[in-house]
Amino acid sequence: MKRLRGAIPFASTFLRIALLSIALTCSGLVMAQSLEVVQLKFRTANEVIPVLQPMLESGGVLTGQDYQLFVRTSSQNLQQLKQAIAQLDREPRNLLVSPARHSQRNDKTGRGRERASASSKSKRNLANRSQCERPS
Repeated sequence: MKRLRGAIPFASTFLRIALLSIALTCSGLVMAQSLEVVQLKFRTANEVIPVLQPMLESGGVLTGQDYQLFVRTSSQNLQQLKQAIAQLDREPRNLLVSPARHSQRNDKTGRGRERASASSKSKRNLANRSQCERPS
């Protein structure tokens, strides 16, 4: 009986050591995933997160607001994400759009001519009306 009683405290001590080592291992994993704040210059977090989310390793977290991303992941995965962010967060190209006054495309379809002829007809109608309305 004494052997059984001595075995129980040993098992209890072994269990405590095993739980402590598991806890330390898990805390080491959490420590490896530090929180990083990444500033965006040209894109908002809402634009970038859907593209980066598939690249995030399991257990990692990616959120953001306005022009800031909050990333909790391993250092290797963070470097991959930063490379992708460098590609995505670029200055947008500015395009100058101005309306065309006349295009050959309109002439080929006949639409441009119809508009021009309609405009000419309305001018002629106005001229005819004004001649009719002039006092003699």
